[in-house]
Amino acid sequence: HVALQPLWEQWGIPSERLEEFGAGYYSGNGKAMKGRLAAPIEREGVLVGYCGIAVNNEEPLFRYPEKWIAGVEIYNLTNAIEAAEEALKGHDDPTITVYRNILQVWQSRALNERASIAVLGGGLTADQLIWLYHKKVPQRFPMRFHLHDGGQLF
Repeated sequence: HVALQPLWEQWGIPSERLEEFGAGYYSGNGKAMKGRLAAPIEREGVLVGYCGIAVNNEEPLFRYPEKWIAGVEIYNLTNAIEAAEEALKGHDDPTITVYRNILQVWQSRALNERASIAVLGGGLTADQLIWLYHKKVPQRFPMRFHLHDGGQLF
């Protein structure tokens, strides 16, 4: 969609990356997503909601559904675990990198980083940490954290 041109130029995220993650421009009705890039958020392969990402300089940059509970979901966790397991089998680096937001996960793919997740907010919460331990992520894979916000997305 032509409305996504600023996304490609400003953030360096090509349309192929959006397709890879199932994201797309939402032109329908609804105050949370209208005119935004809608990024699906899943938990164990089940869609639990969408994050609406501003494609222009609109605030807020990230918008979640009205009944969204912040600090619970982890973006891209299932894919990251699969990628880390494949890396282990291939004797590659299985490190899972934790970012603050979805855009950073998408940008990390440009650096060929396959195992990355986003905590969708300010930092890793107790609920998210419990979920990671439930999935045995810290016990099986090294983890690297990039949760700072230096005014840049990446």
